[in-house]
Amino acid sequence: MGSPRADAIAAELLRQAAAGNLVVRRRVVTSIVVPIAIDAEPVLGPETEPTGWIAIVLLDDSGKAVPGVAYRIECDDGRVRTGTTNASGKAREEGLHDGSCKVTFPDVHGPEWKKAG
Repeated sequence: MGSPRADAIAAELLRQAAAGNLVVRRRVVTSIVVPIAIDAEPVLGPETEPTGWIAIVLLDDSGKAVPGVAYRIECDDGRVRTGTTNASGKAREEGLHDGSCKVTFPDVHGPEWKKAG
């Protein structure tokens, strides 16, 4: 049930359709999809934060920690980190990109230093 006016319009339409004075047609709607070839743009947004890290433990020949020694870390991406070992001969650098690093001790010289492992 609608309003009296809507009911009156509906009744008149039915009366005219029954008398043959009104033709009702179904409206057919079609859609056309046209793909457009475009170059995809790179997704913009913040760069992901690097999550890599490196830990250093500097020991002497007897296995004792060597504190306060300067170190230099050269990363594959060209970044350089520097610092000194703590009281336990240790250091840790975080926020590095994945890859290889070269660790050197600039203040320590001599042929006796060799790669561990």
